[in-house]
Amino acid sequence: MIDFEGHFKRLQDALGVRNTLGKYCVDVIDEGLWWNVMYQLNKASIKVADELQEETGKPYPKEFHVKGAVKSVEELNALTGETYDLLYQDSNGRLIARKNQKYSKAPPTRLLALNLILSYWLGWLDAKGGHALDTEPVAAWRRIKEVYDKGKQDASKPEAIATSEATS
Repeated sequence: MIDFEGHFKRLQDALGVRNTLGKYCVDVIDEGLWWNVMYQLNKASIKVADELQEETGKPYPKEFHVKGAVKSVEELNALTGETYDLLYQDSNGRLIARKNQKYSKAPPTRLLALNLILSYWLGWLDAKGGHALDTEPVAAWRRIKEVYDKGKQDASKPEAIATSEATS
């Protein structure tokens, strides 16, 4: 289970730092101090991603197109210095390598972790401080859902398709 309360506390601690004028990071963004907040969010996103993977019990499979001629996954591993789990040919004859990444090493799950942390914090802030982040004009939850749905819709467009390549 993800420890949102613990991650929230560490974020609150980072936001509780004061600038030279005595203002807290949670009250106003001081760019110099904000880097500490971003550092804490990054650390928390690593932990939340690992907690999410522990919760799901599944790896994050990632496939790469392989350039060059290799005959085995062991040869590919030796050439790239990385560890791939599987090497196969797709229906078009292209070599594909697959590796199972930790959630904390996969950008989509790290971004999800970051989103979860921030959504928890925004929900707490809205309820605790009466900031009305979930009502118009801000409407945080509606906006999060709209943008997520827009991303899903745009993913079906041909220009949105991107592939990663492993070099050999």
